[in-house]
Amino acid sequence: MEIHQRNNIARALDALAEVDPQHGISISAIYEGSPKLTLALVWHLILRYSHLQSNSNMGGLSAEVHCRQWCGKLSEGYVGLENIGSDFLGTWITGLVLPALINRNNAGLIDYEDLYYNKTPEQRFEISFDVVEKHFNASNS
Repeated sequence: MEIHQRNNIARALDALAEVDPQHGISISAIYEGSPKLTLALVWHLILRYSHLQSNSNMGGLSAEVHCRQWCGKLSEGYVGLENIGSDFLGTWITGLVLPALINRNNAGLIDYEDLYYNKTPEQRFEISFDVVEKHFNASNS
């Protein structure tokens, strides 16, 4: 199982290296669960794939499909994200994907149910980015 996980991480890092060869993210850092580097990898991939044409090809499937499948796996079981595979952009706009990814990586940093039931998309993004800045040592400056 470990070899498959490391191979999947290597594929993601290879895709990132096409855009940013000096990214400095290692397979071990992601496999061992470095929150900061995992988040950096997720953002790089999302930004990269959001600009690709859906007909670009990776192993027979488009980059967009790969990204949808990956986010779908990580957000599996989270209320409000059932349609991530069929409505990727619409699901991201709800402000629920980032908190789900944060919660999947480090449960307890975000009260996902509170966000889902009591917050607007704008509030969800604000809370999520605050958590990322505080707990993952990332900054917008």
